[in-house]
Amino acid sequence: MSLRRLALCGRGWSNRSAIRLPAPSNWHPYSLMTARDQREYSQSCWKCDHRLRCPVAFCPDCETIQPPKQLGSAFQLLGLPESYELSPELISCRFKAVAKRIHPDQYENKSEEERSISVQYSSELNNAYKTLKDPILRAKALLAIRGVTIEDSEQVKDLEFLEEIIDLREKIQTKDDAIVAKVRAVIVNELLENQKEFLSAMSVNDLEEAKQAVIKLIYRGRILNAICEQEPVR
Repeated sequence: MSLRRLALCGRGWSNRSAIRLPAPSNWHPYSLMTARDQREYSQSCWKCDHRLRCPVAFCPDCETIQPPKQLGSAFQLLGLPESYELSPELISCRFKAVAKRIHPDQYENKSEEERSISVQYSSELNNAYKTLKDPILRAKALLAIRGVTIEDSEQVKDLEFLEEIIDLREKIQTKDDAIVAKVRAVIVNELLENQKEFLSAMSVNDLEEAKQAVIKLIYRGRILNAICEQEPVR
């Protein structure tokens, strides 16, 4: 299921909680790091050996592209703050700006090492973009940064919620247009509520509660996917 199809079918549920942040003026995550992180960061440019003060895509001294492994998270790869409330427009803007600068075509006349790094970067950047554009994957990425992973087999602990999911699945299997439309409306509203629950839990660092909110997003997202599979995108 493509993100475009999901967004159209879900009437843009993934966009409603996003804060429209101004795009950063340059691709440099230094300002996003704490003073302690800046002091403890000890990487150097592979080409000129200039000490880097933070994970960067390009050396500030010789402007040589740096290995993507220095930028550990999807957020760092796009030079964005580790926040759930990133607008789709901002994510797309950052992706296009970064992709243009590190595209392999820009390195045809560079060294073999730089060409290799550019290819690696393009692959990592595409994966990061897919992660941040998807509201569920973005939430999982934020939890992963904090050491919390969600396996495909994870189950929600709320038995009442599981009964609700079973009931909704049975309703969409009827393929009755009126019933399916009602289920879709319910799911979209509940997805928005789950997003709020996730943000609330993250704001107080309640990682277990945040994890449960994401699992609910996953379950409800699957139902929305199933509905979208039944309906042509107009």
